[in-house]
Order: sequence, then C-alpha cells, then structure tokens
Amino acid sequence: MDEKKTSVMQYEHVVRVCIESSTPLSIQGGDIINTEDANILTDSNGLPMIPGKTLRGTLRALYKQAYENPENDCTNKLWGYQDTAKGQASNISIDFAVVHDSKNSPATGLLSQQDITNDTLLSYLQSLQTTPLLRERNAINARGAVKDGVYYNFAIAPKGLRYTFEISYETNEETCPTELTRILSLIKSPLFRLGSYHHKNLGAFNIISLKHYLIDNTNQESIDGYPCTISNDANFKDITDTVEINHSLSKKESTYTLNAVDFWRIGAGTESFSGIEKQPDMLPLSEPVIEWEEGNFAKIKTMIILPGTAILGPLAHRLDFHYRCEKGEFVSEDNISSDKLFKEQRTDATNALFGKKTDHENSKGHAGIISINDIYLDPKTWCAKDKIGQQIHNKISHHLGGTIDSALFSEELLYQTEVTIAILELKEIPVDYSDAWKTTLDDFLNNRLAIGAASGRGHGYFQASTEVPA
Repeated sequence: MDEKKTSVMQYEHVVRVCIESSTPLSIQGGDIINTEDANILTDSNGLPMIPGKTLRGTLRALYKQAYENPENDCTNKLWGYQDTAKGQASNISIDFAVVHDSKNSPATGLLSQQDITNDTLLSYLQSLQTTPLLRERNAINARGAVKDGVYYNFAIAPKGLRYTFEISYETNEETCPTELTRILSLIKSPLFRLGSYHHKNLGAFNIISLKHYLIDNTNQESIDGYPCTISNDANFKDITDTVEINHSLSKKESTYTLNAVDFWRIGAGTESFSGIEKQPDMLPLSEPVIEWEEGNFAKIKTMIILPGTAILGPLAHRLDFHYRCEKGEFVSEDNISSDKLFKEQRTDATNALFGKKTDHENSKGHAGIISINDIYLDPKTWCAKDKIGQQIHNKISHHLGGTIDSALFSEELLYQTEVTIAILELKEIPVDYSDAWKTTLDDFLNNRLAIGAASGRGHGYFQASTEVPA
C-alpha cells in the first residue's frame, strides 16, 4: 500500500465480523470487588465488551509477524505510526465488539434495565458484575506444594458468547484490497486470541460470519444504503466462505484421546453432579457455557472443565526433570537437604517451551510455544454412564489406630472418563529441547504423570487409547 490517507478516499470497505468465544475471555477493567483480583471490562449496560484497541493491537501484532520482512515495512504503512515530526495516520478503523443478546443480535445502544431483565442471556451477563465468574491460578514448587503468595483469581466472560464488530478500510480501490483480505485471514487464524492470559489458553475465537459492504463516497445512494446500526445487516454481502488463510503463521496440532486410569478431579468446584443427597465436600471444577442452536441462543449449561493450565503445569515440572537428567544435573548429598535446591530455578527448556516471566534486572519475558485449550465435559453424559461418583475419606489416629472425630470428608470424582486433548506447538520445538519434550509427553500419555487434585491418593493418571507417535 503506497497511498497515504487523504481527507476523503473514494471507497470505504466495511466488514462486519461476528465471532464466538471458544474459550473464556478475560479483558480486565471495571470496578474491583472483594471476590476477585481483576474484573472484566463492561460497557455502559454492564455487559462484557471487547475494546477496539484490543482488536487493533492484536491484529497489528499478527500482521507484522505474518507479512513484514526487513525489506518491507508494511505494518507501519497500513496501521500508521508516530515518530516525532514524522508519522502517518492509518486507513484502518476498528470499532469495539458488542456482545449478542438471546436473539443473536448485537446489544447496541443504552438499554433499559427492563430490556436487560427480560433477556435471559443479557440478565445473566449483567449479574456477573456482582457475582463474577472466576478462574483461579496458583503455582506448584519443586516439592509438589502450592507456592506462598502466588494464588490469585480473575473474572472471565464465559465460553460461547458472540460479539460483532466492524472493520473499515478507506481506499481508492473498488475491489477488496489485499491488506483487508490479509486482516480477515488473520482473524480466521488459530493464533488470533484476545485479552489477558491468552498465552494460557484464554481468548480464542471462531468466526461465525464475515459480511462486506462497499461505500462509494461519490454516490449518495451508496452512502444512504449503509445501515448504521450494527444489528442491521441489510445490503451486506456474506463473504465468510471466500476468505482463506493466506499467511505463513502456522502451528502443529497433535490430538490425543486419553482414558483416565482411575479417578480424577480438577480444582475445587461449587456444583455437584452425582445426584447424592448430601453434597460431597470436594467437587470437580465446573463452569457455565453459552450454547447456540441453529443460530439462536439455546441455554446456559454448566460443564465440567479440565483447564489446559492443569496439564501445562505438570508438563513443565516434568520437562525440568528430564532436561536436567539429560544434562547430568543431579542432586548430591551436599545439597539434598538445602532449601536452595527447591527455589524456582527453571531450566532453559522450560523457559523456551512454557514461557518466562520478565526479569527486570537481566532479561525480558516471553510467552511459551506450547498451548493446550480447555476441555469441557458434559456431566449428564458421564452420570448416565455411572462415571461420576464419590469417595469417602477419614483420618486414622497414630496412637489409637481408630478414626479421628470430625476428620471424615468426601469428594466427588470422575471415573475412567475419556477426554480428547489438542496440544498446540505454536512454533517448532528447538532441537536442544526436543528429546526432553518427547520424553515428558510420553510420561503424560502413558500413565506416568498425574494431573489435578489428590495425585498423592493415586488420582489423575491417564493412558492414551491410541499409539503415540515417536
């Protein structure tokens, strides 16, 4: 693109993009209340939204990664830049994304409280301001225990929400410009993720529709034909199937079907699915999901969740172990009891594959190249197969050999369930770490690495049901 933005270009290409979140979304902002460390950003109706600057920043970064090279400064030319006396405005404009209501229509404008209350989906989303949907995070040390001071939580917007936003591109070309086609291609990319914690599997989307309208600024009929309301798609042409991924950004995705060897449970949930009269003390993690049928809102359904981070954490620790074995870094008699041994000392392999926090003194942080999306399981399916039940525990006195009073507790568990996981390699695994990674993955897929809660009681082991490639 050689042209610079002038006062008025002849044409404006407008594309309305409808996307659906395939994982929860966390764009932080808004009021902070006592139950969470970071709340989600909402609009004037108290509904989740995606700022235009979030969309623009993400797409600009992906555009640079996909199309720029040392001989072609195409990113600044398209997206604009500031440089003291120099600089250039952008021909690209991106609006904020509006969440859809239960009629699958963008909830635009300032809505009355009655309108929100009468809409099942919007009333639920507005209630998240006072009773937020939370994700919890912690970190495990080398002794297998939770680290001090690293527990936190943050609010999320649930999986399945739909949003619509507009991209407009001013040009003198009547046909859809290459630059705009590239941007739409990036939205279709699996690397398109929005908001916080996108490197920890949040913020992924699927495209529902792409609709195009061409405004000819020299033709009053063309100008009048543009429907200003984002919920009105009259005169727009559907181009969803015509946009193809045409960039070099790629990923390797390996899918595995795993069967739990015994019991397993992730986290601490709040809802029981076993149908037992007295609710167990410890419950599997669950989360509401928005479901649509034939383009219309169907229901808010509670699903059991296996977060990708619950798998990434154990994999990172096991990778540390195997990489140290390769390098001959073993514990000696001199340091086996030293606390220094158990301080956070991640290996280069773990930093490369799973990311690294910023060290303000020595180095910059970066995201990892291994990603695992969250897995959602329908509790009704597994209840019907008698795969959800409870296990009762007690505590025995070391002195008397009998049960200690008030030490009886129960937990609800999933039993020998099948899960399918997709492990994404966003970049090629460096050769120096590939052997340790293959050994680590083999441990997880072959019943030698537990995930989730109560691994000390034998829970959380899985076996791949198909042969794992070498």
